[in-house]
Amino acid sequence: MMNHLTVTLYPISMMAHCASVWTMVSISVERYIAVCHPLAARSLCSARRSVAVLCVVTTTSVLYNFCRFWEYRIDDHNRVVPLLRSNELYVQVFVHWMYFFTVFGLPLFTLASVNCCIVHTIFRARRLRATMSRSQLRQHRLAVMMIVLVVIFFVSNTLAFVLNALEAAGFFDNMKDDKYIFYCLMDVNNLLVEFNSSINLY
Repeated sequence: MMNHLTVTLYPISMMAHCASVWTMVSISVERYIAVCHPLAARSLCSARRSVAVLCVVTTTSVLYNFCRFWEYRIDDHNRVVPLLRSNELYVQVFVHWMYFFTVFGLPLFTLASVNCCIVHTIFRARRLRATMSRSQLRQHRLAVMMIVLVVIFFVSNTLAFVLNALEAAGFFDNMKDDKYIFYCLMDVNNLLVEFNSSINLY
């Protein structure tokens, strides 16, 4: 029973993780527009547009990770065995490189870029605080809160990137049958990702 749950829940968790990452990116971009381009925000930042973006993020995350349902299978002895994961090309290209690009590299670059612009705008606006409207002050407070969430995102997802890179380099293959350290690190990584997801919901 647990093995069947593992095979089913693993791809669902990857879909949720991917959607969580890109939801964070979309919110950061929305904060960037609101803080750095307040005039454009009136037409670009609407509830309807936000719902549309979230729908696109969710749908794309599901479709992108759908093939993970075939990464593992249950054999005749009720054991979890690799299916697509037995294909070295699939593992190197999709599991390692595309994971790095879509879930860490590109989101990291986007988050760092837009939040640097937000921080610069906020510090510059501090000197002109007397001329700022109440709405602008509120947008800046929301932006500061968003920056804190982004920092937590970086901390929570860095271990996942490191483990993925080490696995791609074959570091854990040299540990023979004793992969206790790897499994412990994976548990810590999963805990950090869950913590980050709970913070995002809050």
